[in-house]
Amino acid sequence: MTRVGAVRFTTLVLASSVHTLLSLQQPVFFLLWKHSLWTGAIARTIASQSKRFDVAPDWALCLGMLHNLGAFALAKADPEYYSLALTRFASNSEALLAAERNRYGVTHAEIGALMADRWCLPSSARAVITKHHAADAIRTASPSDPLILIYLATAVGDLLVATTDQAPVLLDRVQEALKSFERRSPPEWDMARVLRVARDCKIEVESYSQCLAA
Repeated sequence: MTRVGAVRFTTLVLASSVHTLLSLQQPVFFLLWKHSLWTGAIARTIASQSKRFDVAPDWALCLGMLHNLGAFALAKADPEYYSLALTRFASNSEALLAAERNRYGVTHAEIGALMADRWCLPSSARAVITKHHAADAIRTASPSDPLILIYLATAVGDLLVATTDQAPVLLDRVQEALKSFERRSPPEWDMARVLRVARDCKIEVESYSQCLAA
């Protein structure tokens, strides 16, 4: 599948998903959808303002929307438990992955990778879906790797809605992502700038979500 084809395919899938998710009664689906949309919006904005990443803004949006693909599958299979797990481990991805493996024998990243293979998504999508929680992969990735972009977008988005207890861990994640982001090149992004982008995207996503829910 070409990148243009992948973008079109992803757009169709996401459009269909919105209709399906809004018809379900479990809040976990809407929570996951908003998180994915927010991540995609942040990634698209950063990609459009920085030429560093080897990714077009529209594809950055798709990558952000797809990164938690496996989580939707687990939420559909076990909505009550998975909603509790997402809430409990919001700032601790390692604990979330451990809880998933203990209950299901696999993680949402592994399930997402299988889904990406079945859908024949490009390698950049499979990498993001598989490794978006892998700190070692982030540290060793090329500064232009879209994986760093999605890791940063996810971390800063989570930080803005974190509780007081969750914030320190998420702040460390954002700072780690920024270090990888700026590695071997002049700094152009700092904490203040990414937070401004995230806040602007949050307003956009909240407005869009309210329109859909109306």
